[in-house]
Amino acid sequence: MLRSQAATGVVVASRVFTPPPVFPPVVRIERQDGREEVVLPADDQYANVVRHFVHAVRTGTPAQAEAEATLRQARLVGEVESRAVRVTV
Repeated sequence: MLRSQAATGVVVASRVFTPPPVFPPVVRIERQDGREEVVLPADDQYANVVRHFVHAVRTGTPAQAEAEATLRQARLVGEVESRAVRVTV
């Protein structure tokens, strides 16, 4: 489970890392004025990775573009982690 809290509310995701291909993840948004649940469509993460790789090989997509996107994502994750407040329950 992933929980992110800010001044205006909380976002909670039930399964964020490799959910089963048929599992529709639920994202809960909580604010002072109420709570909303968003059901996302089920998705096969592993099949998507393989499909993306095959497409890159077949089309000759430069690895540099992928590397830059991956580095941007890693920086963002690191920034979120550095600002996170850890709570032991």
